[in-house]
Amino acid sequence: MKTITVQLIIISLVVFFISCNQNPQSKQQQDSVSQLTDSLLQDYKQKGRVVTKSSFQALSSALLSAIESEGVPHALQFCNIKAIPLTDSLANAYQVDVSRVSIKNRNDVNKADSLDLVFLELMQQNLILHKKTSDTIVMIADGALTYMSPIIIAPPCLQCHGIPEVDIKLENLQLISTLYPNDKATGYQLGELRGMWKIRFKN
Repeated sequence: MKTITVQLIIISLVVFFISCNQNPQSKQQQDSVSQLTDSLLQDYKQKGRVVTKSSFQALSSALLSAIESEGVPHALQFCNIKAIPLTDSLANAYQVDVSRVSIKNRNDVNKADSLDLVFLELMQQNLILHKKTSDTIVMIADGALTYMSPIIIAPPCLQCHGIPEVDIKLENLQLISTLYPNDKATGYQLGELRGMWKIRFKN
């Protein structure tokens, strides 16, 4: 119950944050926050976990297969061309919007917006203070519920997102620069927050 109460407080803060920085919300949207029940929040959170797990497994399986068959360069090229279409296909299957966002994005499509930054900062603070962080469910300005789940750097991630010339080979760094001229997504260490999954439930 305590966790749900904290989430409702966060939702209210996000509603306030958005209404101050974008278009004011209608009273109906504001009232809908207080109408969310514990069971409804948990139901949507569970749905978010299912979609995230499926998306992560599909993406990580394809990347590991690419690395095993033809090495990291092949995985980088796969990511560049097929990662977003893959998550889009899963989004269509589940009838939701699926995205991955980060402060240090590789692809410009994955750049965190102002609302994302609020939750990424909360996740980062939890990771620093408690050595762990968790998922959450929030209501955004248009009334849609959005599930957010942290992406944590695991050992396989370091080959493409770790420390240059320590975890990432020079030839792979050069390929990253070619495929992603504006890349910011290197320098990570094991266990750090890479970004987060966002699952937006359609009204």
